[in-house]
Amino acid sequence: MKNFLVFTLLAVAFTLQAQVPKFITNQTWLNGDWVNQTRTNYTTDKNGFVLENIQEVWTPTATTWRATGRTTCTNNTSGLEVQSFIQYWDMSKNNWMTTYTVQNTYNASNKVSMNSKLGSNSGSSPSYEVTNYYYDTKGFLTSCETKRLDNNGVLTIASKITYTNNSSGFPEKKHFTNFQGGVAVNEVFTTYSYFSGGKVSEMVVQAKTGTGAWMNDYKTTSEYDVFGFLVSTEDFDWNGSNWAPSTRIIVTNFPDGKIDFWVHEMYAGNGTWQKWQKTTYDWLGTGTTGISEFENDRAQPVIYFDLNGRQVEKQKNVLLIEQLGNERRKIIIQE
Repeated sequence: MKNFLVFTLLAVAFTLQAQVPKFITNQTWLNGDWVNQTRTNYTTDKNGFVLENIQEVWTPTATTWRATGRTTCTNNTSGLEVQSFIQYWDMSKNNWMTTYTVQNTYNASNKVSMNSKLGSNSGSSPSYEVTNYYYDTKGFLTSCETKRLDNNGVLTIASKITYTNNSSGFPEKKHFTNFQGGVAVNEVFTTYSYFSGGKVSEMVVQAKTGTGAWMNDYKTTSEYDVFGFLVSTEDFDWNGSNWAPSTRIIVTNFPDGKIDFWVHEMYAGNGTWQKWQKTTYDWLGTGTTGISEFENDRAQPVIYFDLNGRQVEKQKNVLLIEQLGNERRKIIIQE
């Protein structure tokens, strides 16, 4: 869904042990309850670098998780992934089978410069897809170009993305072009707006029509709490004259800002929303809160904020953010 495009910009950084989830579990709302669907299980080394993630599917008859896919990673000393094997579980052979291999090359600034996908035997198979990444003198990503093997065994351009960045290096505009036989067949243009700190406030996507004009397709807006943690995103579809609500994600965070779970809802009309999917994160370690520590934090006054980060007075039966010293939590006061 479109909402997940925003989460790619806000993806969890898998570089420190405290930042790697042990499990990410996806559930679907069915008959008034959350039902297990899929799960990803992460394994890290002693430095917290990801060594493996296993994709699993829930089997209701056996009431257990069954492995379906696996990615095994090899990292360099900086924790950057240099090679990974993408595999699937072959039930008939009762074994893992490699479908393709990914190899990454990095520049002197530890930014990926090339990504190659090879056949299952990386030692002899040629790359069937290669993506090259280009940066400006400040190290900001300016473009990437993907080539794939055509029917003649020649790497031919398949897609290209160009970025226009702001002074902080965050993309303000992204132009994506798909190619077939070296000819552009469709183009998508994305515009980003930000709050302070490089947090996306709005993403508007337009598609080029057959006449060469740009037409609105959809947009996503994001909201953050007073601590800068994402609390919600909402999708809108363009109906020809107005933006119509489509789906939204409501995020619940731990005090240190890591995601506890988020709920994906679909707009049902008349201002109502229906639950659809839920994703839960189980973390390794807790990390710091990111809030300034006080020598005697319990002596600090209690401050309340609404979910838009505006300071408010204590209110009954309203979801608020309570900050006490270096601790915060979401509460509903019912005294």
